[in-house]
Parts: sequence; structure tokens; C-alpha cells
Amino acid sequence: MIRQLIIPILMFLNSAHATDAPQDTKKCSSTPCANTATGEDPGEIELRAANLELNKIRASSDDKLRWQTITLFSNSKDPKNQKLIVHKESNTEVALEADRGLLVFRSPQGRNAFQIATSSGDADNPCPKYQLEVVDASSEHAIIRKICPKYVYAQGHEFKSFDYYLYDRQTATMRVIWSASALQNVSMLKMPIPDPVVTPTARGYRYQWKGQVALSGSLGNVSYNNLYERKKSSSGSLELICKDMSAGKQGEIEVGSCEGGILPLVSK
Repeated sequence: MIRQLIIPILMFLNSAHATDAPQDTKKCSSTPCANTATGEDPGEIELRAANLELNKIRASSDDKLRWQTITLFSNSKDPKNQKLIVHKESNTEVALEADRGLLVFRSPQGRNAFQIATSSGDADNPCPKYQLEVVDASSEHAIIRKICPKYVYAQGHEFKSFDYYLYDRQTATMRVIWSASALQNVSMLKMPIPDPVVTPTARGYRYQWKGQVALSGSLGNVSYNNLYERKKSSSGSLELICKDMSAGKQGEIEVGSCEGGILPLVSK
């Protein structure tokens, strides 16, 4: 029931704050508005109520409710729209520093900043406005969805993409686990169903996913069967390595479906 009450309000709020620009929500021809007890426009009343509801969700102990309702917008001017507590019990917070293209994880164990996008103002950026959403998280990891909506960057040229990242706190690593983009036929490109997520193991994570993805203008079947494991490097530091298990029982390290890439760690 609570989701049925919250969703319509939050849809209104997200549309109003997507660019943090004033929205034309007035329904009165008089000032003050004669149709409300306070003299305010109905849209202002709705926006205030939605903000109060969203602030309650930000402060709640329900992690999943926050993931499902709060989005980080790269073009937001409101600092509240660029940070989120992803796991309350461990006090883990994520913040977007969009001007530098950084996604920052903070917890009592430390700070990790990753280059998740180009700096704002880059003239060659096909994704100048994007949004980030938390799909899953714990004290040790997070799955982050990055959405680049349809963007026309030149006459007859469009871009759209969906990317999913696995963040591992112990190794300070953020890896791409699912990615799809389109430069044509962008309407075919949809978010994956189901969302790519991982299952924690004793040494890392198991990742299995299968579904359809728009490939070269048509839908094609794609599957992943990977293991992400923490191992010590030659220097003694922990790394999160990937094994493509579709190649056999032992798997193959950093080949095949493991070649999605690792985001640069800017600072710890």
C-alpha cells in the first residue's frame, strides 16, 4: 500500500527536479490562488508534499525503498539529488560529483572515488546528462545502474546506453558487469530484464545473467556466467579478478565476458 501512495508523488517530484528548473504547475489565474486555503498554487503544494515524503525516505532504515525511489541526476543543482545512503547499517553513502564525473563511496572504512563519466562541459561527450540508480547493495558491495537517455549529438546521430557496475569495498574496485549502447535504432535499446545482480560468495561474487540485448539493429541472446574473486597481486594488494566460467570448470581469467572494463580509481 505504501508504494501505491508514494509512487505517484515521486513521479511528479522526479519530473519537477530532473533539471532543477522551475516547472509550470500553476492551475490558478489569480494571485494568491483562490482555489486553495493557503493561497498557494496547487503545484507548489504538491511539490512541498513530495519533498517531505522524499526526505522521509532518505532518512528511513529501508534500504530497498531508497534504492527504488531515489535517483542521482548528473544535471541536478540540488546537492540532495546527488547523494544517497546505500546501506544504512554500515553507514555507506554514495555521492555523485558530476562536475568531475566522479562517483564516490564513503563508509567508516574509507573513501573510494571512481571516474564514472567525463567531466561536465566536455564538447565530445555523447552522454552529457545521465542518471545513477542503486540496484542492490550491502556493507561490502553495490550494483549501480547508469542510464544515458537518448541524446541527439549531431544531425542524424543519436546515442543511448545502459551500464551496470559492481563495486567491491575490500578491493576498492568498480567493474562493468553489463553494458549496452546504441548509435542507431536507439528505441530498441531497453533496460535488461531482470536487472543484473551478483550473489556474494566467500571470496567474492557469482554473476549469472541471460536475456536479450539489441545487437546491430536486432535483438540477440546474451548470457553471463562469471566469478569475481579477491586475490592478492604481486605487490600484495587485493584485486577483484574475473573468471569467465562459460569456458569450463576452471574458467578463464579476464577474457570473454570478463572484458567489460574496470573504472579508474581516482582516490582512496
